Amino acid sequence: FAQYALSQGYCVVATARTPSKCALKDSDACLVTELDVTKSETIDKALKETMDKFGRIDVLVNNAGYGIVGAVEETPEEELRKQMETNFFGAFAVTQRVLPIMRAQMSGAIASVSVELGLRMVSSSVESALDYSGSMHVGASFVQYVFVFLHFRVFSNNNFSSILRSLNHSSID
Repeated sequence: FAQYALSQGYCVVATARTPSKCALKDSDACLVTELDVTKSETIDKALKETMDKFGRIDVLVNNAGYGIVGAVEETPEEELRKQMETNFFGAFAVTQRVLPIMRAQMSGAIASVSVELGLRMVSSSVESALDYSGSMHVGASFVQYVFVFLHFRVFSNNNFSSILRSLNHSSID
């Protein structure tokens, strides 16, 4: 998505736990910065850097997440809690901080990539994906709340060109 958005003339903030491993590099249109969704201080720092450089956030792409492979009865509870911290609470924390910015702008879109994948995995009967899918169903409920009750444009698929096209038509009540 980032490379596509850059090729279409949009500015991009690419975040990673280890920015030096990111394929993108800082430029006038691109900011590469650290963000670990499980650490509030990195979320706040990344948002401050974003607003300082670009002055707005038009699209938030929640893409952080990982799966645990194995049978449910063999999955340590601690690992599942760690996964929920990333897959749900991380997306929640970032979205919670971005929503006031988008409200002030009276526009914005949120894409939750992992939610769609998690929902598809359940329908494909992948037993080892139960933990991931469970965390994504919680995320799907949150995304639905943001859409229905907060009136934000929400996308839960990988059609990023439609997200960019929607920016010209996106407003928040």
